Amino acid sequence: MGFYEKRALLRAKNICLAYGLGQKKNLPEGKGSTLNFYRYVPLTKNTTAMTETLDGGIGTTTRQNFSTQEITCIPYIWSDFIPSTLMSGLEKIDQDDREQVDVVMQMAFESFDYLLHKELAQGLMRRRADGDTNYQITGTMTGTPTTVSIADSTRTAKDAAKPGIADDYYKGGFLTITNPTSPAYGQTKQITGYTNSTGTFVTGAFTIAPNVGDSYRVVVGTNIGSSCVINSRALRLAGRDLDRNKAMHFETSMFKSLLDPDTYYDFFDDTNFVRAGTDKDRTDYLETNEVGRWAGVKFDKTTQLFQETVAGVESDGAGAVHIVPILGKEAFGIVDLGNFASGKQNFKMYIRNWEQLGQAVPVYSTIGYQARFGKKVLNACFGVGMMCGASDLL
Repeated sequence: MGFYEKRALLRAKNICLAYGLGQKKNLPEGKGSTLNFYRYVPLTKNTTAMTETLDGGIGTTTRQNFSTQEITCIPYIWSDFIPSTLMSGLEKIDQDDREQVDVVMQMAFESFDYLLHKELAQGLMRRRADGDTNYQITGTMTGTPTTVSIADSTRTAKDAAKPGIADDYYKGGFLTITNPTSPAYGQTKQITGYTNSTGTFVTGAFTIAPNVGDSYRVVVGTNIGSSCVINSRALRLAGRDLDRNKAMHFETSMFKSLLDPDTYYDFFDDTNFVRAGTDKDRTDYLETNEVGRWAGVKFDKTTQLFQETVAGVESDGAGAVHIVPILGKEAFGIVDLGNFASGKQNFKMYIRNWEQLGQAVPVYSTIGYQARFGKKVLNACFGVGMMCGASDLL
């Protein structure tokens, strides 16, 4: 088992890369079913000089107060097993199970990785790679927002010149609360309906209702296709978003991102990227097919990204829209469930023969796995879900 688990973890390092970018916490056994991440709401700047009056010039009644956001993460058990029949066991050349173990572990870690990418894609603040302002907007809330309904009465005037504006124009897109003082700051929800006459968005439920005057961003995937690919300008804009939102950098003052084979391929057509290598006589990355670092972002390759249709419908491996996560530090959290010895991974393999399974005669054996974790975007404004198309999909 130790040998097989080592093989599995080596495979995980090349597949489940998103796991390494999250803030880690552990929920020990017997301590309940949820773990809360706490974030302080940012304080506003103080530009008033201290005066020599009561309380040393600092009156307690006019001071700002600390305000926290409580973000709940619920870990789950993710598990599966694959049976191997007696006949296949007698016939197979792979008598020590290595190849079968590798196939099962490939499936396991691709499953874990997909869950993380889905959380990031549906929880981060969105941005289109083409920056099309017909489908990427900002605004300020009016009326009385609720947890599932947000209105902007000025929206219709702003959208008057946009093509085909009508009810449900933004349906399927994502709305992010961007005002740092909002009680719902840093949350993103998908839009399920839009009424043009009142500028009202219906969304998935925020944990708490935002306030009148809170700012928001809405991005929808309409018309994203093979020409809307990842590019230098889009990356710089994503970096500007994160810096404006005061997202923390990883080491060496970089943000981090993951590219799948399609978006990775497209990035090598970016003219600025190619020109930099040519003009500076530094073509190593062009020769080795390694992006490395660019526009303040450190990249790595992953086997998959979350994909959806232009209407925001999940479509694994087939959607026209690839969501490239560009992350600041602690943009999302991961909670491991259970007690683990020092250095022990939150992952376990289970290989069982017919006797261990309690069969009267040999029928089948099983290869299975189990991991226990939860995942949660902690602040949507500390990361960007870049919406990209992909070219040359032949």
